[in-house]
Amino acid sequence: MPEHVAVGVDAAPDGWVAVQYHDREYASVHRYADTDADGSAFRALWTDLWSDLETVDAEHLTVLVDVPIGLPDDDPAREPEVQARKRLENRQSSVFNVPIREILDEDDYATANATQKECVDKGLMQQTFNITHRIREVDSVLRDDAATEATQDRIREAHPEVCFWALNDHQDMRFSKSSQPAAAYWERVDALAAVHPDVTDDHGDRRSAFHDALADAGSALLDWDDPALSNDDLLDAFALAVTASSLTGEFQTLPDDPGEDEEGLRMEMVYAHPES
Repeated sequence: MPEHVAVGVDAAPDGWVAVQYHDREYASVHRYADTDADGSAFRALWTDLWSDLETVDAEHLTVLVDVPIGLPDDDPAREPEVQARKRLENRQSSVFNVPIREILDEDDYATANATQKECVDKGLMQQTFNITHRIREVDSVLRDDAATEATQDRIREAHPEVCFWALNDHQDMRFSKSSQPAAAYWERVDALAAVHPDVTDDHGDRRSAFHDALADAGSALLDWDDPALSNDDLLDAFALAVTASSLTGEFQTLPDDPGEDEEGLRMEMVYAHPES
C-alpha cells in the first residue's frame, strides 16, 4: 500500500496524459481522451483518482497539472510567469502569459483577443488561447467539485520547464523541443534518470530505474487507440509526477508568497529539488 500517490498531468491534443508514482516508484500511465465538447476529460481523470483512494489517505494524494490555476482580472502577466522567466535563461519562450478570467469561456480567438485587449490593453497569444479550454476544465473542477474535495491542497499548478530546472540543480534545459527535438528529448530523459535510483539487471549492468519506467509507459501507449500525444507530453507528465513524488523534497513556489484570484485560487507554480 503506497503512503503517497503522485500524479503528473499534461494536456495532449486529444485530452490528458497522467503519469502516476507510488512513493518513489513509477506505477502507471493513463490517457483521458476527449469524448465530447463539455470539457469532461479532466473531471473524469480526477473522479478516477478520487475513487481509487480507498487504500490511500486522501491527504497523501498530490496532482500536478501543467495549466494555469488562478486567473487575474487586470494583468495577464502573473507573478508566477514573471518569476519563472527569471530562472529559465534558455527556456523563457516556453512561459506564456495567461488569459484573464473574463475570456475563459470564449471559444473564438478573435473575440477573446479583442476582449483581453479591451480589458487590460494586452492581446492574447494564440498559443495561450489554444489551451484555454484545458484551463477551463481544471478551473471548473477546482471551483465546482467540492464533493470530491478537489482543492489546491491536492491539485496544484506546475510548469515542466521549471520542474526540469529544479531537478537539474537549477540548470534549465539547453535544447528546444521545437527546433532541436531529438537533443531536447534525450536531455530531459537524462535529467529525469539522474533523480531515480540505479537498478541492476540480470547481467549485472546498472541503469536508472527511470529507463524501465519510460519503457513501461511506452508499452502502455502502444495499446491505446490512436493516441495523439507526443514524446514531449509524456516526458512533461513524468517531470510533474517525479516532482510530486517522494523522490523530491518539499514544494517550493513561484512566487514565494502567492496571491489569489477573485475565486480564491492561488496563483503559483510549484517545484521541488531531488532528495539528497
